Amino acid sequence: MASLVDWLWTFCRVGMFLGILPVQKAENDAKKVTFRFWSFPFFWSLLIICASVTSIGWVVPLFYKYFDLNGYTLADRIGSYVMVVAGFGITLTYVSAQLLTARKVPGLLEDLYESWKELESVDSSTAASSSGRSFLFTLFCCGSFYLADVSMSCVIVQGFPHLAWIVSSALMLVIEAGLLALFLFICLSCQILKVILEERLWELRNATKSLRNGEVLALYLETHLRVSQLSRRLSSAFHPTLYLSFLTQILMTITFAFYIISWIMRSSWLMAGMALARTLFGDFLLFSLCRTADGLSSKAEEIILTLTSDRTLILDEKSRNQVMHFESLTRTHQVKLQASGYFTLNKALLTSEYLDRNGNTLADRITSYIMGFAGLGAVLTYISSQLVTARKVPGWLEDVDEAWNGSKSVVGSAAESSSRRSFLITVFCCSCFYLVDVASVWISTLGFIHPVGIACSVFTCVVETGLMTLYLFISLSCQILKVILEQRAWELQNTLKPSSKEVLSLYLETHLQVSYLSRRFSSVLHPALFLNFLTDIVMTIVFAFFIISWALEGSWLMASMASVKTLFFNFLLFSLCQTADSLSSKGEEIILTLTNDRTLSADKKSKIQVIHFESQTRTHQVKLEASGYFTLNKALLTSVASNMLTYLIVLLEFRRPVIQSSMSQLGSCDNMQFLDDSGTRLRFGVTSVGLVIQLFQKYFNQFGYTLGDRIGFYIMIMAGFGITLTYVSAQLQTARKIPEWLEDLHETWKELESVEGSTAASSSRRSFLFTVLCCGCFYLANAAMSWIVIHQQFSVPSTVVNTALMLVIEAGLLTLILFLSLSCQAVDGNLLACEDGNLLSEPEFDVLD
Repeated sequence: MASLVDWLWTFCRVGMFLGILPVQKAENDAKKVTFRFWSFPFFWSLLIICASVTSIGWVVPLFYKYFDLNGYTLADRIGSYVMVVAGFGITLTYVSAQLLTARKVPGLLEDLYESWKELESVDSSTAASSSGRSFLFTLFCCGSFYLADVSMSCVIVQGFPHLAWIVSSALMLVIEAGLLALFLFICLSCQILKVILEERLWELRNATKSLRNGEVLALYLETHLRVSQLSRRLSSAFHPTLYLSFLTQILMTITFAFYIISWIMRSSWLMAGMALARTLFGDFLLFSLCRTADGLSSKAEEIILTLTSDRTLILDEKSRNQVMHFESLTRTHQVKLQASGYFTLNKALLTSEYLDRNGNTLADRITSYIMGFAGLGAVLTYISSQLVTARKVPGWLEDVDEAWNGSKSVVGSAAESSSRRSFLITVFCCSCFYLVDVASVWISTLGFIHPVGIACSVFTCVVETGLMTLYLFISLSCQILKVILEQRAWELQNTLKPSSKEVLSLYLETHLQVSYLSRRFSSVLHPALFLNFLTDIVMTIVFAFFIISWALEGSWLMASMASVKTLFFNFLLFSLCQTADSLSSKGEEIILTLTNDRTLSADKKSKIQVIHFESQTRTHQVKLEASGYFTLNKALLTSVASNMLTYLIVLLEFRRPVIQSSMSQLGSCDNMQFLDDSGTRLRFGVTSVGLVIQLFQKYFNQFGYTLGDRIGFYIMIMAGFGITLTYVSAQLQTARKIPEWLEDLHETWKELESVEGSTAASSSRRSFLFTVLCCGCFYLANAAMSWIVIHQQFSVPSTVVNTALMLVIEAGLLTLILFLSLSCQAVDGNLLACEDGNLLSEPEFDVLD
């Protein structure tokens, strides 16, 4: 069977034939390739590019006739032009591959081949066989999707009599084959680098002459640095080819995904099939590339964690220094694949008889289909839990029980009591939301006569119970790991002297054990946690849309049911991220507490031990990941919320007729009698915002603003409420903590001699005054323009009052931001003043001495 390196030469020849890599076989060696401008492969590549650009130029004028004949909408026309832009992006990809990548590939292949041949019996190794099977599976799937794409394109082109369509489609298939060869070449290179790391580790551990752990680190470090250099060279060789091809595939995927819906609505099933084939083809290319690149990075990190988690390496000072040197270099020289420095390729990059009868809109149908897919996601979560997670849980529970019993008096401790109360509150809240959810579902299903609807609702409640149980199991596991860290730190600080160096070494053992358990827990929950999390996000978006949809139709019972389900799923997501974040935060907090003792920097040996402790804890972090796609923490909630809002607005766009009619009725002149009606004043006049909302309804209807303007206005209202919450939090929480913080900052400032007249203070003062000047000018311009517009367009007092209050609130936010900016300038001035005064002494020792 051919080795992985032999496959590389094969893809070079395929790329040469398809015109994307104009390299040719060297005359003196069959295993080498060369690149020359004045050669047949280069001119062949130029010919393909020129023919492709010419065919696109022929096809674009035919769009107008085709669109007018078939009555396509503006969205279809825009999608077609986006597809043309993506075609030019593919052309740029080919050009960059011909002029830049092809020149660097020969040298990269030679270095890859040398590194491969330095390993003994690598061709027949287990790692090479596993990577070979994985690559063949990727090749088979890509080939199947590409052949399906070719078949669908050939069937469709038969209906076009014009020669330009046929030529353009044929050239596009050739170019897609070139991109496929390029993606597979990169995937195969990543597989080779991964095999080199795995095989080198296996050779060192199974060497005929037994090696000490320190020697294994030193020898493996050479291979790691070489692979890191080769991965950077691979990223450099495909600059900007990889970046352009990646963006082009994303653009093509979005365009054809739109056409799937568009052609299905016209019952053009053949065209929809072609779009589906192209979408699956592009998606699989992106997924396979990111998965392969992530496999390389993950394998390198896994080997580093395996080598540095050996407890025998922390027994003596020389071993600790060697571990610190190893971790420092591997952290600096990471093994990863980047696309022109814009992003790193890894899994985190990738991170619907009843409707017709009730006359629901297209948005309701689409959302129902999405909910159906979310239901399938829940089923997949159940299957993955049964087949994968259930097999790993028993062993993991035994290790957790052993770690729990290893801590003395952990039962009944303050940390255990606090975590128990927190978990019981979580259980109570989840149970309340779940019971209300079940009750609302039961009331809603009373209107269904068909037994299928009732059975589906019952099974949905059962599935939700299973998902909630899985979430509570994860939350409780995180609480247990958190208690183990807290209790161990408390035991050491109360049995040993706080300044004792033994505290660091003893706590490090517990930290490494908990870090190992957290990684195992992430592996145990793969891919159940990832599927469960995505399912909850989709269900939250769907039911948030149905809240608005059913409220507009007056179905308050259904809207209430959707509200309860939205709150239920939101609470599950929040509680899970909050618990996982508390585990990570507690680990970092204990590390900061233990290393913040100034007595540990009194002698050279203590400093070395602190640096070793920080290096080990930074490498072995305590965190919970979802299949490598994202890390569960509070920061994840922000991105989830923004994505939810984006997709909710997209779904609301399909509700345009219903929303416009509802808003027109709300904003008609008949509804403006609230200015003289005291009863309506009581309803809408609670705050000035309520009055302005009604005025904007009339303003939008009068000037014919679009649905996008209306949605933007409502988002602005939500931002106004966000500003109000900012004021409330500043009054209730921030104001209580500022006095003490100002005192500490003032003491730190006064400890520095002549800081007032220092160069650092003068520079920071000028920078802050410039910031104040710019902010003040922009604020005054904003106030002036707002006052002019309000004075000319609106004569209602409530609008004037509301605008004045908003300007006051903006001034308050400006003051708050300037306060934060000035505080940062003060801290920065302290650091620079220390540097100017030569208060920062030189290091007293070399860590690796």
